[in-house]
Amino acid sequence: KKTEERYPNVYKVLVTERNHFMAAALRQISMNEPDKKILAVVGAGHLKGLEEELKCNSQNHHLQLNSQS
Repeated sequence: KKTEERYPNVYKVLVTERNHFMAAALRQISMNEPDKKILAVVGAGHLKGLEEELKCNSQNHHLQLNSQS
């Protein structure tokens, strides 16, 4: 949270935009391989934003998120 407040432009590039890119890639893989499970290992700084991105913009009803921290 401190990084986001102190360096909003850096945070946008390093976290927000990467989350968007990773979510799009995971959605594409999910659509191409609907019967397979996907394991994505991400850092703690990306977990919440990536989960939100996948939940909000996912049209894949079969997409299931399981996070462990």
